[in-house]
Amino acid sequence: MPGDLLVLQVSQKRTRTVPRVVWMGLTRGAASLIQFLDGASVLRGAAVVSTSGVHRVENWYLDPLREIRVGATEYSESHQAHLTVTQFTTTAGRKFSVPTGVANSYARGRRVWWSPQKN
Repeated sequence: MPGDLLVLQVSQKRTRTVPRVVWMGLTRGAASLIQFLDGASVLRGAAVVSTSGVHRVENWYLDPLREIRVGATEYSESHQAHLTVTQFTTTAGRKFSVPTGVANSYARGRRVWWSPQKN
């Protein structure tokens, strides 16, 4: 499957059960993360698997995520509009956003995942 993949460890709130691992396309996954704001499930871990359009699995690499924010607003030059985005920050400090819709007003977004940076 070409494109980047979102890998999530998901579990029920207030439990110590072993988290389920969910793999999904980054674009669809970015739009679905809003369910973790007020839902019964929480994220216990998150990463992006970068396939870079390469067909061989040996060439993929894993980018652990430090933070995910949903519902933020950014201006898109190509669309000439403000878009609602999901913002991702990797543990290495790389930041990128995935558009999820058209924005009606400015928003900073809400954090659904955060992991303290380890030194």
